[in-house]
Amino acid sequence: DSEELEQYTYTNDAPVDENGVLVTYDNKKHNLDSTQYKQQAEGRKKKQQLIRNVQMKGVKSESITIEEIAEAFNISQSSARKYLQMTEEEVLALDSPKQYKKRKTVMDDYLNMIYKMLHDKIDPAKIFSYVLRKGYCGSYKTLENYIVLLAKNNFNRKFYINFQYKKEYPQEVTIIKRSHVISWIVQKKSEETNPSELEHYMNLIQEHFNIVTVLKEVYEGFYSILMGKDPEQLDKFIETYELSPIKGFINGIKKDIDPVKNAISHSESSGFVEGNNNKFKLLKRILYGRAHLVNLFKKCYTAFQVKRKGFRIQNLLEMDELT
Repeated sequence: DSEELEQYTYTNDAPVDENGVLVTYDNKKHNLDSTQYKQQAEGRKKKQQLIRNVQMKGVKSESITIEEIAEAFNISQSSARKYLQMTEEEVLALDSPKQYKKRKTVMDDYLNMIYKMLHDKIDPAKIFSYVLRKGYCGSYKTLENYIVLLAKNNFNRKFYINFQYKKEYPQEVTIIKRSHVISWIVQKKSEETNPSELEHYMNLIQEHFNIVTVLKEVYEGFYSILMGKDPEQLDKFIETYELSPIKGFINGIKKDIDPVKNAISHSESSGFVEGNNNKFKLLKRILYGRAHLVNLFKKCYTAFQVKRKGFRIQNLLEMDELT
């Protein structure tokens, strides 16, 4: 309700208590109940126990050396030395996650506002609407998560804002996506086909946005040159469009002018090599780092050998050097 929101006068000034003292609060969007933070908490407990064990061994055996302690606990000598010098307060501090400097986000202009409204126990849905009214233009989901987690981490209040976000246009509005425009630019039109409904709208778009017409001409011109046999036509193309909105593309062609002209003049292509490189990089991103180098080799070997005559997957499984 707009009238109800107008009664609020919250700003993003830093919150203060009744004595005017600045209030420090957790302004980060972290969910301590998530699997990630639970695993980190488990890791900190194990580290605490390791530090105490190192310190206990150092106290019990005063003659033991740093090298022997490091070897006994399978840690580096610098870590062993650091653990021995840690105070009990420093060890207990591991109970809490380390506080890193907060990075700048789209929420920075609204965090204090949200905290003060949560402190005053205002309904989260109203906080959500009020922040939007104040000019927030980021993701709705990000705003929702900040409200929920600020309430949970600072006031131990747990709730969920179950808003359903759905952007709709009036029925009389026709939506033409950018991908549709690009597809229309690069498609090959046939003289036998009748103009489609999309082409009707594209004619209207070209009337209002001349850049679409320019891009269409550029694509068709460059495609015909690239598929032709006269590399000298490329020089005319560059001269025509070097001061146009696609001058960045033209500058790129100038840097690699010889390879581009060779692609026009010769029938040979590096497409086979580049295609295999692309396949290998895709496999690497899927496997390497998770399944280790051995399985990366197996996967790539299979992908490139599977079409070879006489290839059997059993042969790969039986290779001793890969087991």
